[in-house]
Amino acid sequence: MVTMASAPLTSRAGFTLMEVAVSMTTFALLTAVLVPKTEGLFARSAVKAAAGDVAGKFRVAQLSATLGGRTTVVRMSFGRIWVEARPRTVPAVASTVDTLGSVTDLAMQHKVAVGSGLDSVVYSPNGFAAAGGVLRLTRGSVHDSVVVNSLGMVTK
Repeated sequence: MVTMASAPLTSRAGFTLMEVAVSMTTFALLTAVLVPKTEGLFARSAVKAAAGDVAGKFRVAQLSATLGGRTTVVRMSFGRIWVEARPRTVPAVASTVDTLGSVTDLAMQHKVAVGSGLDSVVYSPNGFAAAGGVLRLTRGSVHDSVVVNSLGMVTK
């Protein structure tokens, strides 16, 4: 009869404690280095996407004013942005404006903070803005600005 004490160990199943410790340490170091970088990437992409959405709203307003021959207004309030046109093309009770497209909630959609002295930009039927301004978008330490000049042109 062969006992456990006298049986030779010919194969090894598993890893030694040292191998597991080295692997876990390597994984922890890589995680500590890479996670902050990916968070920065997410913040930058969110701010750029929000800036693109904002610029798109201004372009919709300018184009709609020019092609529709009516006044359009880009409105901003509490992280939301939308475009209105007046007068309405189809009369409705208790409303004098059409909302063009959807209301975009930048704070909810992109998790960015919106800073601005602007609450609205009005485009005349010829496509020119009554006044320009700067809209600042921030997420963490990442920020970007959308600038509207007095001609209604948008730069990011």
